[in-house]
Order: sequence, then structure tokens, then C-alpha cells
Amino acid sequence: PCLSMSCPEGYRYKRFTSAMCPVQGCTVGTCCVRDVICGTPETPSKAMVPVCPWGQMEGRVCTFGCVLGYAGGGTLTCTSAGSWNLSGSCKVVDCGPARSPSPVS
Repeated sequence: PCLSMSCPEGYRYKRFTSAMCPVQGCTVGTCCVRDVICGTPETPSKAMVPVCPWGQMEGRVCTFGCVLGYAGGGTLTCTSAGSWNLSGSCKVVDCGPARSPSPVS
């Protein structure tokens, strides 16, 4: 079966296909697939810049938190189409109506 190191540059070993891979080596389209890179994700509304510690390739997940005054957060997942799939959001924190301070006697 193919080994991950036998794929050409810019390609990676396609997991779970070793039974279909030719014994003589990897070929593009059978065992080796082109790396899908989504690029830098856009920052969701009212969110902080997403953190992508594992890179921006297919299947990788970035996380984000919310700016001050907003709660929530979520993830962005790099899809096989080369785009980001958003899960989660930032919602305004509603503390209810403001109360007048009590008079001091």
C-alpha cells in the first residue's frame, strides 16, 4: 500500500483507502488527494479574530470568542470545498433595564 511520504508535493495520503491503493505506489486520484486549504477565515460578526492552532487545511477547526458586551463563540471548520463552515455566534448581552440608584439617607 501507499505511504503518506510517497505522495507528490501539494498532495496528501487519503486515509482509509489502503485496500484500494496500488502496491506499486501512490498515484494522484487513488491514494493521493490535493491538499485543500481554506485560507484565513473571516471574523464572524462581533467576534474576536479566530484562532487556528492546527492550520487552515481541510478538516481543521478554528475557534473564536466574542468581543466585550457579547456572549457566545463558536468554531469555523475548513470544508473539502475550500470554504469555512461557521457554527456558533455572538449575541449581545442583555442585562435588562437599568435601575436608578436608591437615594442615600
